[in-house]
Amino acid sequence: MVQLEWIKDLVEAEDKSIEMGVIEVNSQYQQQRALVQSSLDLLLKLKEKFTDAISLYNDLKFSPLSKIKLYSIAQTHADFMIFRNGYKMIFSLKEAGILSVRFNFIGSQILSTAQIAESKINSKIFDEQLLIAKTKAFNQIYWTYQDQEFDIDHLIKFYFSLFARESLN
Repeated sequence: MVQLEWIKDLVEAEDKSIEMGVIEVNSQYQQQRALVQSSLDLLLKLKEKFTDAISLYNDLKFSPLSKIKLYSIAQTHADFMIFRNGYKMIFSLKEAGILSVRFNFIGSQILSTAQIAESKINSKIFDEQLLIAKTKAFNQIYWTYQDQEFDIDHLIKFYFSLFARESLN
């Protein structure tokens, strides 16, 4: 009944208002709270779907050496990192309504710029990419990438495929 979580929030706010004798009229606060919740919900959903994809991918791999791993990271309970062969893809909460997707290659400090350009490493993927929440009518929050709404399953397929190709030995 996650869809009706807002009713629970409404009842709690009303009970708190009656208990304290204060009426909450700050709609800006409510919108900020909704953005934070939507951000955490999306991160957790992405983490769950990546975990499923990684599990299936690793089950189909013959060699245990090139398996992909997913780790939680410190900023929030929802931030996570996918790791293989020195490559990291990090999904984190940048601020309410903005999620950051970053690639990092541990060996990039050793390679010169010319070597990176000549290698299979696509330097564009190392630029931070942002998923940004926007609001429709009636405070409906939706997520965009480069001002375009996206489907989560397509996002998973795109980033996971990109990560698998780039992180292969």
